Amino acid sequence: MQYELKNTNSPERIRNLRLDLRPLNAFRDYHSTTHQNGAINPEEEQRTGLATITPYQGLPSLNLAHNAVELRKTGDWYRSFEYDAERERGLDFSEDLFNPLVFIFDLRLRRQATVIASTERPDVAQAAEFRQAEISRRRKITASSAVADAFAQDLTAAADQYIVSRGDKKTVIAGYHWFSDWGRDTMVALHGLTLPTGKPQVARSILSNFAQHVDQGMLPNRFTDAGETPEYNTVDATLWFFEAARAYLAYTGDLKFVRDELYPVFTDIISWHVRGTRYGIKVAGHVLLRSDETSIHLT
Repeated sequence: MQYELKNTNSPERIRNLRLDLRPLNAFRDYHSTTHQNGAINPEEEQRTGLATITPYQGLPSLNLAHNAVELRKTGDWYRSFEYDAERERGLDFSEDLFNPLVFIFDLRLRRQATVIASTERPDVAQAAEFRQAEISRRRKITASSAVADAFAQDLTAAADQYIVSRGDKKTVIAGYHWFSDWGRDTMVALHGLTLPTGKPQVARSILSNFAQHVDQGMLPNRFTDAGETPEYNTVDATLWFFEAARAYLAYTGDLKFVRDELYPVFTDIISWHVRGTRYGIKVAGHVLLRSDETSIHLT
């Protein structure tokens, strides 16, 4: 985040110009809301150009690199922020946010105020480098559009936002801001997100990642957020897995990958579906899939 003073034609007008920034922190799971509590750790660690806060034990620290002239500890709660979307859905729509400190920038001395928020420990001197790297990354994505059309390029850029990393592999987020990577959504969208946009290596990584998690012939429908066992509760995600692999092979001709890494998984999937797997899912006499479970939504 950068704030820049543009108009400096009148030195008298900026003689006492100061900018105060007060970061408001929720520090919670995206399905939850935060309320004022005594469990929060109000302390912050300060070193030159970096402030670090760790509000709750067991969660990552938040590092705030900055070029402020002064930091002041506050420890204030700002109460009752209201969220319209949550209100419409009948969820908890009111939240309290914690402000651990205030950054004070003297815009007479420096015309730019910069803060970098990260779970890593960044150097504020790299702000321009980070900014240019992100601009270059976005331009490269736009340039990969299969059609030289502004709308198609916007779609290509938007599609890229759903491709994320899980460890050293790639996966697809089903929707922001509260969905993780769902097997069914990933396989339905894989073709369009990766192949026409020139990312076959990403498609391959995703297929490989999910192939490693096939269990009893079923593709995980959802990877959990905190590393627990994936959930296997979808009838047709595995069928979409076959279709995604078919599209990948048609686009790339990468028969070796499909034969060596995916084919053994596919044969195991078919075997499980012939004899039956979880929730009574199996191939019925009419050669369609059936499920005997009526109390669980199995897509």
